[in-house]
Amino acid sequence: MAVPASLRRWLGVAIVTLYLLLATLYALQTPSWQAPDEPAHYNYARHIAETGSLPVLEPGDYPAAYLEECKAARFAPGFSIETIQYESHQPPLYYALASLVYRAASGQPIGVRLHAMRLLSVLLGAATIALIYACACMFLPERPWLAAAVGLVCATLPMHLTMTSAVNSDALAELLIVLIGYLVLRQRSDYKLGDSLLLGLLLGMALLTKMQTYTAFGFCAIALLLDARDRKRPSVWLLRNGGTILAVAALVAAPWIWRNMQVYGWNDPLAMIRHDQVVQGQLTTSAFLTQFGLAALLRGLLQTTFQSFWGQFGWMAVPMHPRVYQVLGGVCGLSLAGLIVWLWRRMAQPLD
Repeated sequence: MAVPASLRRWLGVAIVTLYLLLATLYALQTPSWQAPDEPAHYNYARHIAETGSLPVLEPGDYPAAYLEECKAARFAPGFSIETIQYESHQPPLYYALASLVYRAASGQPIGVRLHAMRLLSVLLGAATIALIYACACMFLPERPWLAAAVGLVCATLPMHLTMTSAVNSDALAELLIVLIGYLVLRQRSDYKLGDSLLLGLLLGMALLTKMQTYTAFGFCAIALLLDARDRKRPSVWLLRNGGTILAVAALVAAPWIWRNMQVYGWNDPLAMIRHDQVVQGQLTTSAFLTQFGLAALLRGLLQTTFQSFWGQFGWMAVPMHPRVYQVLGGVCGLSLAGLIVWLWRRMAQPLD
């Protein structure tokens, strides 16, 4: 049964509108700097806007004791954020974009500039929700309500709303990853060399936003391998397109990496060595293992991952009520059971 395109379109509009309403409320009602690392992200964009150059991560940019005082005081007006600059090693694309918003709000109080930059994240998040819904529609062409449920969950997830209504690079990184996934799905029917150029460009932009977006290379690799298998492409086709994606992505990210090697040394192209030197006072995994043991590490990792996926606010210091997590755990258990049953039935079906 064909599903009217108008129905899908209006469902998408409703989901994105709901997200915009909720995320805007988060952006405007969350107290200043009460999102993880927000002062450091803000200062990165401010530096670009005021100097026209990228910041350099230096000793003292992570004032651990002072930061704990700020968090304990909930960043009361008397606490300056000027010295909190430990995100200066991050890739620059998001911060360059946020610096334009900072400049547009120049002359306004700091709270207005902060809200304006938060609303940039909200807009990026709205584009991501629209693309997620579009991907779900491609997967579920005959089940519009299930596709809408996918979009609705993403649009209303409390922690996702929190992170995409704050000043940080996550919203842009997520948008680029989902856009790559959307293009991969759309291009599966007729893959061309131009698609590799576009994917390489987007991958390079993703790397210039957040280095952890390297996972998107997996989307491209799977798309190439499936297309090569289904259409019986020669190996040279696979190598040419894979090489094109890697080469273009490397070219896009190369200027920032070159700059890092000039600033931090040839052995530190991602500035992670400098980061580890500067960010002192944080409990490392090895130190935690030595102090508390492997069992405590795994237990804490599981609990923190689960809670922070659904919602653990502020600087991870404001969890939801334990009963909420218990209910969500039950929902996850039922969902997992349903998935297992579905897979079992699919495997039991005779092959055509």
